[in-house]
Amino acid sequence: MTTASTAPSSSSSVINDRASDRETLNRLVRVELAERSYDIRIGTGLLDAAETYMANLEEAVARGVFGVPFYMVGDERFWGQDRLEDLDLHLSGKR
Repeated sequence: MTTASTAPSSSSSVINDRASDRETLNRLVRVELAERSYDIRIGTGLLDAAETYMANLEEAVARGVFGVPFYMVGDERFWGQDRLEDLDLHLSGKR
């Protein structure tokens, strides 16, 4: 039985590993799509969309978003359907 190293890795190493994993996954998906005669442009678009989604999700978590709908205008935060009127007032300058 082998055990994994418990030594902490630097954040740049983790980022590089993620980038490498993403590139490998993208390449594998493109090969699979091509082998099955799918239009590779569709596959590339799906991968781009997934990457954009993950980037947006990471940014949302970093900014403290915790539910939906969640709107941010500058430092003001509006969470929940019942706060849309407050958001509207804020955007119109009445709040």
